Amino acid sequence: MVARWLLLAIGLLLIGCGSGSDSPSASTGVAPAPPPPRDSAEGSAAVPRVVIRKANLTIRVDDAEKALESARRIAKEQGGYLESGGVFNWESDSPSAEAVLRVPEPRFDATIDRLKQLGDREYERIESEDVTLQATDLEARLKVLRAEERQYLELLGQARSVQDVLQVRSRLGEVRQQIESLDGQLKVLRNQADMSTIAATFRQRTPLGLGAQRGWVMEAWVGAWNALFAVLRWLVHLAILVVVFAVLWVPVVLLVRWSRRRGRTPPPPPPQTGPSDAESQ
Repeated sequence: MVARWLLLAIGLLLIGCGSGSDSPSASTGVAPAPPPPRDSAEGSAAVPRVVIRKANLTIRVDDAEKALESARRIAKEQGGYLESGGVFNWESDSPSAEAVLRVPEPRFDATIDRLKQLGDREYERIESEDVTLQATDLEARLKVLRAEERQYLELLGQARSVQDVLQVRSRLGEVRQQIESLDGQLKVLRNQADMSTIAATFRQRTPLGLGAQRGWVMEAWVGAWNALFAVLRWLVHLAILVVVFAVLWVPVVLLVRWSRRRGRTPPPPPPQTGPSDAESQ
């Protein structure tokens, strides 16, 4: 009898140990955390980053116009192009040039280094904008709209009445407009990310003493022209005032002249001697 109870106790103990090893949460009372979803983790890691990079440079050079041509050549060598550029104040002693370059993003840093070799760097600013979330949102919305477009195309093939065809075509046109708009925004983002922008300003060095020698001459010349234009402007203004107020002063002048003429009485004529007076003498 005692041996039977011992065998029963040993069996229950073995069963309890086996169940505890199969379910570790039974001993701790805490449920195990579920494994992370592999699809979502792999999907988020597979999303490529979309980063827009921009740079602003100010470089002191010996010749601004030549620096602009060099910048154009550097952009072409790096696989990009000159988006806009020009020379300003080219008649002065210190002209400057501005260039906006678009280069592939992998050649962004190399292009900046080449540009800084054209002269002495005075200012440099580099900015990066991560638009991955915006691009991903546009792609998701485009995916939904393209699926909706396919559904409307199927409905259009199944439409039987003219009213149904018109309604489906109207809705299909709205969906396609939204697709074109979102697709254009996405292309702009990707273009800005693929082709980085570099805005460079080239300031030409002024020869030593040349600007000071010519400064007072130019200032005197400009001052003389300003004085002449001021006098001419004053004369034109005066002439306009005279013409406008002619309705007031012209009648007054005419009245004064008329009154003066009335006040001047002609002297009496000298007496004339007749033939009878001559005979009596």
